[in-house]
Amino acid sequence: MSKNAEMIQQIKMVKSILVSKELRGDDWEEMQAAVGKLEEVVSYINDCSGKGIQF
Repeated sequence: MSKNAEMIQQIKMVKSILVSKELRGDDWEEMQAAVGKLEEVVSYINDCSGKGIQF
């Protein structure tokens, strides 16, 4: 597995843990912003690798 694929897999694992938390109000909004940033990182890595790694 390439380093990019490994990093993306770890980021997605963190994202799934964050999403599984039960939050409300401002905490929920902050968590959604963090998840959105993680998704941007995954997209950026895919774009840089030129391969579009999918899981």
